Amino acid sequence: MKTHAPTNTTKTAIGYVRVSTQEQATEGVSLDAQRDRLRTYCKLHAIKLIDIKADEGMSGSTLERPGLQAALQLIKRGRANTLLVAKLDRLSRSLRDVCALVEDFFNDERYHLLSLCGMVNTHSAAGRMVLMNLANYNQFEREVISERTRDALQHMMKQGVRLGPAPYGYEFSHDTDGSGRRLLVPLADEQEVLRKIRNMRADGLKLHQRAQPESGWSERLIQSVLSPEQKTLLPLLPGERVL
Repeated sequence: MKTHAPTNTTKTAIGYVRVSTQEQATEGVSLDAQRDRLRTYCKLHAIKLIDIKADEGMSGSTLERPGLQAALQLIKRGRANTLLVAKLDRLSRSLRDVCALVEDFFNDERYHLLSLCGMVNTHSAAGRMVLMNLANYNQFEREVISERTRDALQHMMKQGVRLGPAPYGYEFSHDTDGSGRRLLVPLADEQEVLRKIRNMRADGLKLHQRAQPESGWSERLIQSVLSPEQKTLLPLLPGERVL
């Protein structure tokens, strides 16, 4: 990768902060909290902080993030020689991606990757070892979370818990079952529409014959409220629950 060397050896940093959708309400992980930590660190260590790029509501499983790419472009153009993050997992949760960043940018002695948490510094053998260990752990943590989420969803589906938004014809009730899950209640207007579709189906009308584009009921919309497998209505089964 071709880069332009900074004009002096003073550390000039571009900060990077990230928060995923799930983490947005977590204390200490917010974008503002991360920005404050970066500014404080630079002030204490006489590092010139030219900007802080951010990605809000984005996963750390990919490097294709607008804020991160903007920060890396500043490194490539020589505007900064240091990429500063509050924690390594703000940069990436993928071991492969961290290795790619080190290979493309931070093997060069002119450029630094600094993480405030974990003593990560790519300019020493110990710092690089810590970097790889943390990156490996972050990927392990991401995979464990993914496995737990998948197992939990499969368990709930086996228990008859309907996942996702309420199906057409129903809405979520404020009432809950014994496990604290909201119940579904029918909506009169939408139930009347479903009744008409049932009647048309009982009369032997095909899907395209039941469509009424002038009233907003296209073939695609009708199909969306039918079961993908049998194109039958999706009734709420006795005892069925939703989140």
